[in-house]
Amino acid sequence: MRSAGALYAARRYQEAVAAFAEVISLDPDFKATYGERGLAYYGLGDLKSARASCETKPDHWHEPTVPRGDLMTSSAGTPMRKLSLRN
Repeated sequence: MRSAGALYAARRYQEAVAAFAEVISLDPDFKATYGERGLAYYGLGDLKSARASCETKPDHWHEPTVPRGDLMTSSAGTPMRKLSLRN
C-alpha cells in the first residue's frame, strides 16, 4: 500500500482520502492527518468535506505566541521585526 502522503503528492486524491481515513482509524489522535485529508478533499473539489475534515481537530491549529516589543522570534529562534500594516 502506498502512503497517504505519496498518493496526495501524486494527485491521486480519491485514493489519498481513503488512505488518510485509514490512518485516522488507526490513530484518531494524530491531529495533522485531518488537515492532510482536508487537502485531499480540496484537491477533489469537495470543499464542504475539506472544511469539515480540517475543523475536526481545531485545537491542533494555534495562534503563535508573540513576545512583547518590536521583535518577534521565528520558529527557528531567529529574531524578526514585526511588520505594521498601518500607513
